[in-house]
Amino acid sequence: MDGFKVPAQIFREANKIDSKITRNSVSDVLRAFTKQGLTKCINPEERKGRIYVLTTKGKAVRKNII
Repeated sequence: MDGFKVPAQIFREANKIDSKITRNSVSDVLRAFTKQGLTKCINPEERKGRIYVLTTKGKAVRKNII
């Protein structure tokens, strides 16, 4: 995840890699990643169109995985 993205964008990119990925699973993962400090929601007050970004910790984890 580079830059700011909404869950729908992340879903579309992930779904190209694995068509079994659902929108709900993307939302669940984003919630878990945010709780673990890997992502940050920059507009948590919004119900739709929440924008997420990787934190420094998230970028370090991504670097180790990729």
